[in-house]
Amino acid sequence: MGGQPSMTSGQLLVVNLPIYLPGSKLRHTLSILHHTLSVGHHTLSIVRTRCYRYRLYIRQCKRTPRTMAQKLKEHLKKLESFFPRSHPLYQILSANTDELHVRFHAPNHSKPFDIHCNLPDTYPRSAPLWSSDEDNASLTGLLEFLSSTSGAKNHIFNQVTEMLTSLCSLFGVEQPAEVELLKATIESEQAEGDAEPECESLESDGDGEDDDYPMEMNDLSSQQIFAPIEKDISAEDEGIDEQGQAALERVKKANLERYSTPAATSGQASAPQGSVTASDRLMKELRHIWKSDNHKNGLFSVELMNDNLYEWNVKLFKVDPDSQLHNDMVQMQTKIKLNHLSFSFKFPDTFPFSPPFVRVINPVISGGYVLTGGAICMELLTKQGWSSAYSIEAVILQISATLVKGRARINFTAQANAQYSQARAEESYRHLVRIHEKGGWFTPPKGDG
Repeated sequence: MGGQPSMTSGQLLVVNLPIYLPGSKLRHTLSILHHTLSVGHHTLSIVRTRCYRYRLYIRQCKRTPRTMAQKLKEHLKKLESFFPRSHPLYQILSANTDELHVRFHAPNHSKPFDIHCNLPDTYPRSAPLWSSDEDNASLTGLLEFLSSTSGAKNHIFNQVTEMLTSLCSLFGVEQPAEVELLKATIESEQAEGDAEPECESLESDGDGEDDDYPMEMNDLSSQQIFAPIEKDISAEDEGIDEQGQAALERVKKANLERYSTPAATSGQASAPQGSVTASDRLMKELRHIWKSDNHKNGLFSVELMNDNLYEWNVKLFKVDPDSQLHNDMVQMQTKIKLNHLSFSFKFPDTFPFSPPFVRVINPVISGGYVLTGGAICMELLTKQGWSSAYSIEAVILQISATLVKGRARINFTAQANAQYSQARAEESYRHLVRIHEKGGWFTPPKGDG
């Protein structure tokens, strides 16, 4: 596109694209145009005429807004000023452009409701993703509703307003005055044009040459517009090998099938596990791992069990070369024909606000803080020691370090299927948590490991 043409506010520019333009080339062209013009906030519309001829409509919006990151920071600061930690009912505990942590003090409840929000990269085109560890059906239903909105309802001000209004109604609390202030702020920003810029509707150029069938880009998801063609790779998947690409496609397809079944919407026991927040984060974790140097260099690998995003099989191929565990792993290749340590990672619906359940599958390991059944004694993997900021790659590396620090050794005579199981691992894990809740966690001196 050489240089971007100079356009006045609301001006319409029509571009006739080459005849017989292949589908993959067309989408690649649209991707470049969409990326380039979105900086100046234009809208695009593509129409197909006869003979596979395409006409591209570009209209500049009435203004050039601040970047969304800047706007979001300003909005979060305003929320923090409305609802500081000292607010008696609703508090913003922490806020950044990735996550939001709020607290609601419901009357007649012994403890407040802690609510977490993940702001996706596609905000505000995608709704914020809300979750809470609280066992309250009304709260859960509200958060699921907020996480599935669209359009202007995705705006963080509208989301917080809806949340507060609903919570106050649910628990019979008078709405705080800040709700009206928030509504006034929304109206003020809309009047000033600080909401998402609106462009006039696109009309036919009136030449009457062909029958046009307009398809507004803004009415389609990015997945529909820029779906992979042949070997085209989306920006977020660049750096992932073909095997990982194929796995991601299977995961998307498998989860779509799970959630489109009647059981998925009827609340039956066979409904798929997971939540919007957890699924979004796990997809990001997978992409991060498959792009990482540790994965590409063969330190560990990740496979999904039956393409289930919530059940991972992690294989650890390398540990500290100066450790006894490393020597055992070398011998293991000839003794039991195994070249890795295998772990099961199971993620709850409340991930990333709750940790995965991790256990050893094979081989049987003595020491290294590995418990009966294969559970691992690590504070990091308990609710008390977990943080939503931890990446799964970091967890895998920490497990490797913990095994070495605990002087783990491989038991070549024991049978893993006889020693390790999900039920035994969960039982020993629960026992471990009870012990440490009473006595705290003991960290061995550095000299011990």
